[in-house]
Amino acid sequence: MSVLILGYGNPLAGDDGAGWRAAETLASSLEQSGVRVLTCRQLTPELAAEAAEASLVIFLDASVEIPPGKVSCRRVTPQPATAPFSHQFTPAALLSLVEQLYGRRPEAVLFSVGARSFVGENLSSEVEQALPALLEQVKELVARVMQAGKPADEPARSAPSDDFFSVMH
Repeated sequence: MSVLILGYGNPLAGDDGAGWRAAETLASSLEQSGVRVLTCRQLTPELAAEAAEASLVIFLDASVEIPPGKVSCRRVTPQPATAPFSHQFTPAALLSLVEQLYGRRPEAVLFSVGARSFVGENLSSEVEQALPALLEQVKELVARVMQAGKPADEPARSAPSDDFFSVMH
């Protein structure tokens, strides 16, 4: 079982840096075999090779579609990009590219935190306050997925669910 965490956004554009900041924090606190954490300003087709190697891809980003400071989590399924490469290359488009190029379909989930401002180098107070909850949810999901992927003779902390993502609901 391997997990790829992709935190993306612009760390110099206020809350747009939330995914980047979360990934940086996770990189230093999730020193676990089988977990790789990357930061990037935006999703690009080059990330398909990394995603193809993972069993689970976790995307971290800011969102204007949810209230500032609220954390949401949803599954992501492959969906072809509606236009050739652009700034709007989405997690679904990246997964579609992984499927097309590598014949693999890793599980994927997108954690979003509601953004207030895209100005300045600092996160808004709402996003700053939401980061610990976001980080805890990601760590919990990673621990659960990694435990479920261990051989049967190793002790489990709890019985794995059929749905790794049920931890988020």
